[in-house]
Amino acid sequence: MAGVRSLKNSWTGLSKWPWRTVAAGLVVGTSLALGIIGWWCNRGLSNAHRLLQRQRWSEARWELWRYLWLHPRQPSALLLLADSYIRDESIPQQEAAVRALDTLQQIPDQSTYAAEARTKEGWIQLFMLHQPSRAEEKLRHAAELDRFAVEPRYWLWKLYDLTGRSNLAEPVVWQVLELTPEADRAMRLREWYMSQFFPLSGCAALDFRMGLLGENEIPTVDVERRRFQLFRDAEPDRALGYAALARWLTREGMPQVALEVLQAGEKQLLDTEKSHPFFLATMIEVLIDLGKFAEAEAYFLRWPDEDRSFEYWRWRGVIEEEVRGDYQAAVAAYDQALPVWPGPVDWRMRVRKANCLARLGRAEEAERVRREAKQIEAQMDNSVHAPLRAALADLNDRRSLLRMAEFYRDLGRPREAASWLQLAMKLPAATPSTAQDRPLSQTTNQEPNGARETDRGPSGLPLPTERAP
Repeated sequence: MAGVRSLKNSWTGLSKWPWRTVAAGLVVGTSLALGIIGWWCNRGLSNAHRLLQRQRWSEARWELWRYLWLHPRQPSALLLLADSYIRDESIPQQEAAVRALDTLQQIPDQSTYAAEARTKEGWIQLFMLHQPSRAEEKLRHAAELDRFAVEPRYWLWKLYDLTGRSNLAEPVVWQVLELTPEADRAMRLREWYMSQFFPLSGCAALDFRMGLLGENEIPTVDVERRRFQLFRDAEPDRALGYAALARWLTREGMPQVALEVLQAGEKQLLDTEKSHPFFLATMIEVLIDLGKFAEAEAYFLRWPDEDRSFEYWRWRGVIEEEVRGDYQAAVAAYDQALPVWPGPVDWRMRVRKANCLARLGRAEEAERVRREAKQIEAQMDNSVHAPLRAALADLNDRRSLLRMAEFYRDLGRPREAASWLQLAMKLPAATPSTAQDRPLSQTTNQEPNGARETDRGPSGLPLPTERAP
């Protein structure tokens, strides 16, 4: 009996300490393993940065997936993962865009990275999926999320240019300029001049990157047509593409074809898109051109109450003048439109206003407005703009910047004049020019280091790679 008790005690002693030791060992081992796994996963983010710089996209994605396994929905990692899709030309463009959008949508609006994520989404929608309406929604939302973010505002400006709506860009342009470092401000002012007067040339780098313009191809109006067709086909339920294409057709002397485009598009539009101001303005322009005044007035009556833009006042003036014969109301509408860009350079609208004043018996006022119209028409002549484009080739030449200030002063645009003058006064009185003899088409988008200024946005977001759409 004593032997059994002794054996039991021995077993108890043996079983007590080894199990504790094993349990402790398991805890230590598990902690060590988890630490090693955590260290291995955390290294994924730094490894991904390095691999992205070397353009090793698939390897970078593996590292990011590893990191995200431990840190799900970590915003900076998701942004990098989206970039790896955007830049990887081995993935078909449509597929890359969808993957990147799926990734970015995991970043909520409450995140400090939300504005950057929404900006990238808008950029993808515009340059990879060619959906300007959806891109505009994303970029506007990004600007609302961060009132100091220059990137969404810059790309919104470019979106207006690409969709034939440069006239809408002015408010966002001044926001961009206010947020732009002084060293880059002249470059942005030059872009604004191109948006105002030569939007086709101003979009050349963007068209090239979207595959719409060859490397040595000179921009032509046909490039615009192809771009607008691309937008229409990519967003058949949205108004922008139809309106942009129809306006191009009208101004190329094909209003009947433009009307057919608009009517075909209207059948496919979302209900909310049928009152889009750009669509209505284009439809009214086409119908007025074709002499269908009653139909034009019917479309004008659909104009949304919340929009009182240049286009609204312009076409209200035309409707009052051409359809209703209310010349006093037409003059009042033109007076609302003329101060808003491009009203200050719209000499044709001034001619319309002068005609209305003459019909009202206000002959002296009519003659004054006609003189203004002639002066502005003269300032739109190529003999005025050719020297300006040549001057803009060298933004380090004080004389060039002063010439721009004088042009805007004579045009009655004090804000642009003051901006150019301020920059000119900070340059030496005599700076040797190195590019005065080169046309702007060869120099506007070229920086001293050989990189095109529009290859990247203000914060470095690149334009799409040279994939054909």
